[in-house]
Order: sequence, then structure tokens, then C-alpha cells
Amino acid sequence: MNNKLPDFVLADLYRNNIVSIKDGKTQLNENKKDKDVLENSSAVAEKKWFLGDNKKRILIIIADENAAIVGDENLTFLSKILAAFNCTLADVVITNYAANAKTFSFLKRNFHPQNVFLFGVTTKQVQLSFLIPNYQVQAYDNCLFVCAPALSELNGDSQEAKIEKSKLWISLKKVFEK
Repeated sequence: MNNKLPDFVLADLYRNNIVSIKDGKTQLNENKKDKDVLENSSAVAEKKWFLGDNKKRILIIIADENAAIVGDENLTFLSKILAAFNCTLADVVITNYAANAKTFSFLKRNFHPQNVFLFGVTTKQVQLSFLIPNYQVQAYDNCLFVCAPALSELNGDSQEAKIEKSKLWISLKKVFEK
């Protein structure tokens, strides 16, 4: 499948050069933001594996087998959800577990989330020692967690998708009202 990212997403992905090439030598960029976001230089040197600026410390972990980070349809759907709570992509950080599996402890150290939304990913997959039923708001380690089915299951017009979206809406209202 050939997914084309919108221009604003591409601009965000390549806003800061992580690696620069001078005189045929590869060097890490001395950008302070890159150093602050990622703990070690080996993580900085790898390809961009997350999207967003994390201004409101909201971590969104998705499972999308067909995208490096998030496909167009899922990104549009997520953007609509965020807009309903007065948030934008700049307020969150999105990572795709299917393309780049990271543990919660790694993500917590790097992004310091207050809210964590897992779409199609379980807490066990990110190496947490407990499971959360879908749509239950769960506090753990100074974060509020909500698990939900994969975005592709929620993003549709079928009766089942509408029911699942309403369950998600109720859970997210609880999180954002706190």
C-alpha cells in the first residue's frame, strides 16, 4: 500500500534535522530539542519513529501494520478526536508499536506522559505488568491510561464502529475532564 502523508505531517517529520552530513561524514545535529526528547545518541541516530510535539504530554500508541508512524486515514481520524478535546497533533506524540516496538518505560523516560492512549496495543505489549479492559480509565505511574481497539476498527460508519466510538468518547471525556 502506498500511503501519502499530508504536507503538514511531512513538514513536522523533517522540521529538525537529526543527522547532518558534512564533508561526507555523518554527524549528530547539535539541536537541543533532539537531545532533550531522546535519551541516548543511538536512539537519536535512528529514523524518526514518532510524530508530534507532545505539548500536552499525551502519548498515543497505535498498531498500524501499513504505516511507519500513522496512515492518512488513521491520522485524519485521530485529528478529529483530538480536535473534539481542543487538542492538535502538536499536543500529542504518536508512535506505532507495529513498526517500532518500544516499552512503556522507554516511552515514559522520553516523553513524560500524563495520559496514554493505546489503540490496538495492550499494556502487556509495552511491558506493563497488568491488563486494562478497553475503555476503562486506569491510573498508573502518574498517568491515566485508556486502551481501545485499533484505529481501523473505530474509523468507520458501521453500527459496530459507531458503538465503539461512543464508548471511546465516554472514556476520553473522563480523562480530559480531570
